[in-house]
Amino acid sequence: MTTSTHASTVNAIGDVLWSQWRSLGVPAATRPAERLIDPEALIIYTAVFTDSLGDDRLRDGAISWCVEHHDLIANTRIKKLRAAVTVGPDDAFARFANQVTRHVRRLPWSPTADAPDWTPSTDIRLPLLDQDPFLLRVRCRAMFGANARAEAVAFLACVGDWATLAAIERDTGYSRTQINDALDGLVHARWVSRSQLGNATRYGLTTHARIELTTPIVEHRTGSRVGDVIRSPAAPTWIDWQPRFELLWHVAEAAAALDAGDLIGAIAALRAREEPFRAAHMSAPSPLRPDDDPGEYESTLVEFIADAVQNVGGRGILP
Repeated sequence: MTTSTHASTVNAIGDVLWSQWRSLGVPAATRPAERLIDPEALIIYTAVFTDSLGDDRLRDGAISWCVEHHDLIANTRIKKLRAAVTVGPDDAFARFANQVTRHVRRLPWSPTADAPDWTPSTDIRLPLLDQDPFLLRVRCRAMFGANARAEAVAFLACVGDWATLAAIERDTGYSRTQINDALDGLVHARWVSRSQLGNATRYGLTTHARIELTTPIVEHRTGSRVGDVIRSPAAPTWIDWQPRFELLWHVAEAAAALDAGDLIGAIAALRAREEPFRAAHMSAPSPLRPDDDPGEYESTLVEFIADAVQNVGGRGILP
């Protein structure tokens, strides 16, 4: 092959990371993010990506943002997601943590790995958090703190209707006790309504809370009178980025096998991720059949890898 599929895939993954950091205020010559941003997953997999594949500018932007806006980082989620990482070097995040915590010592990131000194130099300009719906999680943290309450509010804003306590616990990554305590306070503050459906406890944002949250993230249409503004909800879809970043990494590994001439290995690597692909609303490639032409199948696989990065990375049709 004249073009490296692996290099194209790595560049595309880097673009996904860059686009999200750009939305958070890191200067970048790329499009802003098109899906809800998960700051902790972004931080961790940027650390893994830059540790393994380079891109000092991306690393500097991430370190600079973490140093300047560490109050918007949910350290409970950092700890949980860090334990879930299965790709890249085991100590990739520890090196990144070392470089960040030298400037913000109170971050509880356990920087156990040695790393060269890094002085962050990127000028970060955090955008107005009420202008982009994909900054909803960060905006909630600016309002409530980087805690279970902020995540619960953001989740309910994305759901748009009632959600059970179990669903909020599962999708935010906080414990049931943390979520229950956070929502209990919001019920008393009349930001959240609570109801019972059988044995399930359900929660939903009140009209007051939706006005407060959706006013800055809606399309405004001026009515017949001056100052008469009709608000239409435009909250983003909740996305768990941790398994998506993991899947993107495995797609890149399959691309490397394909470039090395290992067609069978590339197919096996992708088919081994059948469940993650299904969770991302995609189907893994079919096996290579005896009557398939290897050259044609390879071309099909190259297209599949490009589509996978596009879709899993949030640029395609996926929510």
